[in-house]
Amino acid sequence: MVREYSDTWLEFEKGLGGARPVLSGTPEEMRVQYRALGDALEQSWPAIPETVVVVDDKVSQIKLRIFMPPHSGGPAPLGVYYHGGGLVIGPSKGDDVLCGTLAHATGSIIVSVCYRLSPEHKSPVHLHDAIEAFKWAFDNAARLGADATKLFTFGSSSGGMLALATARQIRLSRTGLPSHAVKGVVALCPVTIHPEAVFRPPEHRSLEENATGIPLVDKAALVTFSNAAGLHPTDLDYFTLLDRDSHKLFPPTYIATCEFDPLRDDGIVLEEYLRLAGVPIKRDHYDNMPHVFFNVPTLPETFGIFMENTIRGIEWVISQL
Repeated sequence: MVREYSDTWLEFEKGLGGARPVLSGTPEEMRVQYRALGDALEQSWPAIPETVVVVDDKVSQIKLRIFMPPHSGGPAPLGVYYHGGGLVIGPSKGDDVLCGTLAHATGSIIVSVCYRLSPEHKSPVHLHDAIEAFKWAFDNAARLGADATKLFTFGSSSGGMLALATARQIRLSRTGLPSHAVKGVVALCPVTIHPEAVFRPPEHRSLEENATGIPLVDKAALVTFSNAAGLHPTDLDYFTLLDRDSHKLFPPTYIATCEFDPLRDDGIVLEEYLRLAGVPIKRDHYDNMPHVFFNVPTLPETFGIFMENTIRGIEWVISQL
């Protein structure tokens, strides 16, 4: 049986003139392509809920945007958010709306991190920035009205990779923070293994199944991003799937995966490995949908099943803290 994209996704592509949006070329060309898509969707994003206060801050050269929900009468959980974009493309309006909507719905303070990008900055700069931003959130939790014992990392795509990698570094006591400073992880369509990894679990088939003609990112795009960032296929600090010895240290983790996504099995296999290591784990899967489909605000799934599941996923992580 041949699987097909959802009718809603195909309708979105029809609105683009029938063209499938696939990032290609150099990192600079990919930025231009993604910006053009973002500009086309700009007016379709809803406003951030009025009850959420948005404050800009900074640590070192890292810009932070803080989304603060209405005061609930006690210290709030705090999520540190890392945007996607292959470590090459910066945050979009959709990232702000996602953070603001989830802050409002879950009662969590969300700190969105504008880490330095490649190819201008190479590995391990992104991870260092991610950890420094988490340290800032931990140190400033009380000032923000957050509970320093209820911090979690949160990210989408390459940002999901950073959310996992940051949690791993903290749990391995490599950051100067208490090893249990991070209490949970939310990873949406995360990268967990290099696209040119020599070792690939036999159950990891999505990279080849979705190698070409896939919306937004195909295998070639993933290779371009990885090369631009200076990532090595054996880098355990970025690619969480490789370091099975550290998996037992992970906090409760929520993962989202999509069917037509070369990264689908990055999340599915990680779920299996974490579960085998005894980590509390929850995953939602989106059939018939491509990688980070929720970056398209006009899809009914974005503010329907995806947002509902992600709210429940964050609430589940918070309940484990």
